Formats: sequence, structure tokens, C-alpha cells
Amino acid sequence: IGDKTYKCKIPKTEEEYKKGLMGIDNLPIDEGMLFIFDGKETPKMWMKDTKIPLDMIAINDDDEVIMVYPA
Repeated sequence: IGDKTYKCKIPKTEEEYKKGLMGIDNLPIDEGMLFIFDGKETPKMWMKDTKIPLDMIAINDDDEVIMVYPA
């Protein structure tokens, strides 16, 4: 994003989607998780058992940030 590079894990299984970053005690500022949705329905996210504050950012098909939900 801009001139910054981020290391993002992409969940590959339904279980990885469900777990997300649950249970993580520490997350470097340049790391995160990228969830890819097909756009057929509104994604539902929750932060059950998440130990760290997380920002959620929505990016559209044109790679534009369209929503930011700060922690």
C-alpha cells in the first residue's frame, strides 16, 4: 500500500478462515491476514478470542481501500 510492504497470510481452508488471527499474542506492525471474498454476499467477520486490537480494511477489485474499521 503506497510505498509500504506488508506480509499477509491468506487463509486457504474454511478452518483457517474461521480461526483468522484468534489466539495471536503479538503481530508485527507490517503483518496481517488477507481474507479474499467472492463478492456474492456481504462478508461477516468477528474477533472471537482475539487478544490484540485489529484494524479491518476493505479493498475492492480495483485495489482501492473502500472502508477502514479501526480497532
